[in-house]
Amino acid sequence: MLNITRKVGEKIVIGEDVILEVMEVSGSSVRLGIQAPRSVPVYREEIWEAVRAENAAAARSATTKLPEPKVPVRAGTGNPHRPSVRTVARKKAQDPTNTEETASRSNESSNAPVNSAPEQPKT
Repeated sequence: MLNITRKVGEKIVIGEDVILEVMEVSGSSVRLGIQAPRSVPVYREEIWEAVRAENAAAARSATTKLPEPKVPVRAGTGNPHRPSVRTVARKKAQDPTNTEETASRSNESSNAPVNSAPEQPKT
């Protein structure tokens, strides 16, 4: 520990941006002024110790396993997992009896622009 003697009005610089100034000396009490950026926490020792003790107690009492979320069961299946939209679409596309998908595919190809004459190169 570094011990420094300072008089009222004298300062101590810590690092690049923390300044301690002796504001007042009254009996066995010293009033300090602390100038530090907001990003640097400044606590009295008894407050700092209380915060550390509270954090340690919270860490000890924390449960290690979180509760499982409740997943609704689809009616009639007993399966709590819903297939994704992509899976459903793929299964429909692969199903040869699915007339809706077949009709939609034939409509897409019939809507394609028809090019009646091939384009002639310009000379």
